[in-house]
Amino acid sequence: MNHALLASINSTRNNEGNIILSENADLMSVAFYINDQKINEDRELDNTLFSEALNTFNINGSSKAIGRSSSSWSNIIDSLLDEEAELYNINWQRIGIDISTDSQGTIHCVIILNNQS
Repeated sequence: MNHALLASINSTRNNEGNIILSENADLMSVAFYINDQKINEDRELDNTLFSEALNTFNINGSSKAIGRSSSSWSNIIDSLLDEEAELYNINWQRIGIDISTDSQGTIHCVIILNNQS
C-alpha cells in the first residue's frame, strides 16, 4: 500500500511539474514510531509526539506530519489525495509513509514530509 500511495502522490506532483518525492528510511521510521505510539500507547498525533519522533530519529530540516485513520482504505486515499494540498507543495523533497492496522481493524496512515536534501 505504501508504494501505491507514493506512486499516486508522485504522479500528481509530476503532472504539476513538481519534483517527485524520494522515499526515505529515516522518515519511514518516524511515521512507524508515530503510528506505534497512536495505536499501542493511545497517543494523539500532536506537536509533542511529532517533535519526539523527529528528535528520536535525528531528522533535520522542515517537516510536516499528515495522519488519517479510517476503517476504509479508500476513504483514507480519497481524503489524502483530494484534500491534502501539502502533499503537492514544491518545497517537500522526501517522504516516509507508515500504514498500520489496530486490533479493531482501523487503518492508520501517517505521512512525514521533509525538505532536508
